[in-house]
Amino acid sequence: MTQNDYNELKSLGVTTVIVKISEGTTYANPDASQQIKFAQNAGLKVAVYHYIHFSNQSGAVSEANH
Repeated sequence: MTQNDYNELKSLGVTTVIVKISEGTTYANPDASQQIKFAQNAGLKVAVYHYIHFSNQSGAVSEANH
């Protein structure tokens, strides 16, 4: 999405966007910083999340460290 897309969302009444930051222990969203910047520039609130996959304690620790 471009800055204009985020500006359009704001003009349509959107107040908040949610950005996926990472998933598991290997994926990091390469566009997250730009997505957050564009949303903030448009005056939108931003929430972020990590999508989890762990099924045991060591997996949880690995994902938390990612």
